[in-house]
Amino acid sequence: MFISWYMKITNKHFLLSVSSVSAAIIVVIILMVISSNSTFQRGAFNRKFFNKKLSALYHSQTMNGLKAICGKQKNHIYFETGTAGRIVEMDPTLSHVDLLKFQISNAERVQSLYTTYIDSSYCHIMAGNIPEIIQINLHDSSYCLFHPPGNLFSQSIVIDNSDYIFRQYQKSEGKWNQIFSKCNFITNTFIVNENVFDNSGDAGFSTDGVLLFDERTFCIIYVEYYRNKFICMDTLLRVLQRGQTIDTFSNVTIKVLSEKLRYSQTITNTSPLHEINLQSKAVNGKLYIHSAIRADNESRMDFSGNAVIDVYQIPDGHYLGSFYIPNYNDQRLKDFDVAADKILVLYDNYIVVYSPPFNL
Repeated sequence: MFISWYMKITNKHFLLSVSSVSAAIIVVIILMVISSNSTFQRGAFNRKFFNKKLSALYHSQTMNGLKAICGKQKNHIYFETGTAGRIVEMDPTLSHVDLLKFQISNAERVQSLYTTYIDSSYCHIMAGNIPEIIQINLHDSSYCLFHPPGNLFSQSIVIDNSDYIFRQYQKSEGKWNQIFSKCNFITNTFIVNENVFDNSGDAGFSTDGVLLFDERTFCIIYVEYYRNKFICMDTLLRVLQRGQTIDTFSNVTIKVLSEKLRYSQTITNTSPLHEINLQSKAVNGKLYIHSAIRADNESRMDFSGNAVIDVYQIPDGHYLGSFYIPNYNDQRLKDFDVAADKILVLYDNYIVVYSPPFNL
């Protein structure tokens, strides 16, 4: 029996299905609708702020259509666009812009769910709906295709040019749970950790989050969106530390509604979910988390006029301090990254390079 997989994540809508071509029956569809949080939540805790504030070093003219920061090198910054295989390249002063175009096969399916990572040699397009890794050589545009074992993936990171980490889904006793896996396409090895989280059977709704990799400590970090939890693992997927952020939101309630249709079963989260941790980055032994929670010692004006970044030490999770990334022309932070001596910030229509508030 041939089995095909399909997954789509758009504007916090989450769809996972398994279909049998021979029977023409959709076996399972998982749909999650997460309500947006339009108000700032407040937790019973205080932040300690670094004394120095950010100052803008460079800023771009209006830039539209950029999705995220997908790579940074000494002489280049790379931005993912809304089209798979199209990358905007800029120099560190944001004065020179190039558009890189890579031809990819099966573009429509790749487009439905993909993440881009760029290092010094390759552009890695992680196509979760196929599932497939497209590795493109930046120097001659040649490319390789890799297909990880197992089911589709919704989160992925690259450790080097052959090691990839995935968050995948596995069905057990009629319920879907999330697992973590590592694949090396050169040695053709594949390892799985099914026990990072308790098997809640909610397809990972309650523990949804983002995968990161810190090159200095060689740690894999998973930061949850809806609870004040993060996990550090080694590259064999062994848990080293279970940490928590400084806010007090430690629990999330998931109410799952299961509905059987003629040819499918739909599982829907019916409880509102509010993101606690927004964008996160792991750089040079530090974990940077954009928090959605206002501390007791922050004013509403300061919190609404800035994005607050909490900094933790990897791998022990010790809280080091916090700093603000200011709104720019009334636009809030869309994505950010940390370089050797700079903080890169993407807004809806602008890019700004800031000096850091402490020694990175």
